[in-house]
Amino acid sequence: MSFSKIENPLYGISLQQVELSFPQREPNLSKIQEILLFNLRNQIPIEEQKNVCFSIICNQLKNFQWLQLEEITDEIVLLVNNLSTHSILQESFRKRQNENPLQVGKLLNDIGAKLFFLNQYSAAIKYFEDAIEIFQTSSDEIVHIINSMNNLALTFRKLKKYKKAKRLYCEALNMLKTKYGEKHLLIANIMNNLALVEGLLGNKETELDLHSQILQIRKELLGEEHEDIANSLNNSGVCLIFLKRYEEAEFHLRQALILNQRLLGENHPETLNTLNNLAMLLNAKDQYREGEIELRKCLKLCEKANDKEQLNIYILTIYNLASNLFIQKKLEEAKDLLKKSIQILEQTDKLETLEMFNHLALLLTVLSNQNNLNEAENVAIKLINICKILQDKNSEIFADVKSLLIQLNPQFNQ
Repeated sequence: MSFSKIENPLYGISLQQVELSFPQREPNLSKIQEILLFNLRNQIPIEEQKNVCFSIICNQLKNFQWLQLEEITDEIVLLVNNLSTHSILQESFRKRQNENPLQVGKLLNDIGAKLFFLNQYSAAIKYFEDAIEIFQTSSDEIVHIINSMNNLALTFRKLKKYKKAKRLYCEALNMLKTKYGEKHLLIANIMNNLALVEGLLGNKETELDLHSQILQIRKELLGEEHEDIANSLNNSGVCLIFLKRYEEAEFHLRQALILNQRLLGENHPETLNTLNNLAMLLNAKDQYREGEIELRKCLKLCEKANDKEQLNIYILTIYNLASNLFIQKKLEEAKDLLKKSIQILEQTDKLETLEMFNHLALLLTVLSNQNNLNEAENVAIKLINICKILQDKNSEIFADVKSLLIQLNPQFNQ
């Protein structure tokens, strides 16, 4: 089982964290998909679709065709997503769990992961919970339990249920320490995710203490020259920014930057993340010109983004640079940058996301300061629509946008 680092933008600062990875497979056109497409074209009733598709799944379960089941995980998710039949599928797996519990647990975890990536968080929770229950009663391999617990905690975090996520991480840590003692890379990884949740709960001192412990564990197990050491230094630096301990933050971030440049290269996503964080630190110290220079360096390095990870950093860098330029009253360039990032977001199917909302909100602020009322009104309308889609009507920012929209055009008071 491998581990991957995921960049997680937080208040304009990119915070690196370690997540347990989900298994990935290329989707293919299975028998179930062929049936669904045929039924769709011929308007076969949904109940008949369910019966046919689940008979295929149950037959494979009955004959222990686990490989085939794993290969059609994408199609199973498509099926339950379209037909809302999670409970039927879960019941089918429960009936077979005594015969091959490890495979059922892995499959449930895998389906939960697929649903997670489809932003179906509430549906994913039940699959992760069922996987944990099966692993706890039937498997001596703690890594399977920890993986599903971590995935469930990550899902709670996405739903902003931070206390539930914290409880899961703490439980996972206790289990790992009982088995491996105080120092193990798995322990450091889970502690890293716990530290992020502590930060989201506002416990920045606790978060910083955890990052210090993680750094110590990793140094003892990996040595000084390792990318995970840079990861811990970066995370500590970001935490120190929020605590306004700027000199310490700069020391940690510059160490992380040097290490990432040496080990990974200057245009690696993690190097670019740290460079972004260093620029945001300079902004926090009111050194906006110096921050602008670092952000322009970062923008130039990731302009030729050739993968999704680099593209996300490119968009984040544009946002951070536009924020910096706005503070320096360089409004026209800030506006042009934001229009560019919004165009990229539109092309990458991020039309109705919080990320799009943030870029539009900053653009609205820039346009309002330019007294560009026509463009500002159009952007404000888009923001109101995204708020409704995100079901965030009661947020303070929704009220601010609506208030500004009414000032621009009183008829929107209706």
